[in-house]
Amino acid sequence: MYYVGKNNRELISAIGSSIWSGSWFFSSQIFAWLRGMNLRYGAVFFITSGMYLVAVLVYVFLISDYKRREQAGLIEI
Repeated sequence: MYYVGKNNRELISAIGSSIWSGSWFFSSQIFAWLRGMNLRYGAVFFITSGMYLVAVLVYVFLISDYKRREQAGLIEI
């Protein structure tokens, strides 16, 4: 929450909660779509792990950008 600043924390928290709730619906739809393509469960789990890997990389870039902005004095805690 430090990344977005004091004025935007409530808004970002609400958006994050909405995305978290909606992700369950979209995950079930993607799973049904992949199974509809007659993919095996193992393939579905590999695709899921690939998506998690992409998400982890995005977080790595987000954290490094935060640290860079913090060292430059652009973020106030």
